[in-house]
Amino acid sequence: MRDLRPELNLSVLLRLLAEQKRVNENLHNVAASMLKPGTTVQYQYNARRYFGDVEDVIGMPGTTRVRVKNLSTQKVRDIQLSDITGLVKEE
Repeated sequence: MRDLRPELNLSVLLRLLAEQKRVNENLHNVAASMLKPGTTVQYQYNARRYFGDVEDVIGMPGTTRVRVKNLSTQKVRDIQLSDITGLVKEE
């Protein structure tokens, strides 16, 4: 038996969505300020670790990605923020 009113559930959902929007915007802004072009990062891709230079932070809040150029192959890849495992050198 459910004792929560539907409007209470809707208000909780709307509040959480607003919080998520603020968090996504903050993550995007922090990434853009930290990961300047030329910054060297370590990242994980397909269960292997690589080093690359940041070219740009792309996307919108909630879908933020980082464009990196692999240091050994020079291949450019768009990775998620969660794929970055470390900062090697800040520009």
